[in-house]
Amino acid sequence: MKYNFLSNDDLAKSETAALIELYHAQGVSINDVAWIYYTHLDSLDTEGQAAVTAKFEELKKEIDEATNANVLAEKKDALFGNGGLCARMQVSIYSEKLDDLLIATDSEAVKAKVDVAKKKLEDCNDSSLNSTEYEKILNDTKTAIEIQRNQDLALAELDEVFAILYGAE
Repeated sequence: MKYNFLSNDDLAKSETAALIELYHAQGVSINDVAWIYYTHLDSLDTEGQAAVTAKFEELKKEIDEATNANVLAEKKDALFGNGGLCARMQVSIYSEKLDDLLIATDSEAVKAKVDVAKKKLEDCNDSSLNSTEYEKILNDTKTAIEIQRNQDLALAELDEVFAILYGAE
């Protein structure tokens, strides 16, 4: 029986190759996460920017501490439920964008629409950097909020009319 043992030179080359692969995976991962972060940062209010920056720093640290190139590469493209790095950045950004849609006078129905949309973000299957599915959820929620606000306003006006016609009771 013949055994294939790595020489010290082969072992050093193997460790160097693994380290280069890790650095490459780290570079690709931080590039993608940073691209998402910087593309959307200016569209958030100050509070949203602070929250998203904290998430970016958390993800950057996670990338810096990675020890396996293959695991990191898979994690970069994974979906939110599987701990995907890009997906977590997208969900953080779009959750803040959804929060920015709310105003102080919004009804519970409007707030519920935002909560449902945030859950949809977490279930999103879009792993692209363009975030088309996330953007669609945001736009659909904007429309739903506008409709709900109009309904709330119409109901308030009807309550006023009924109060005038039939009294406060």
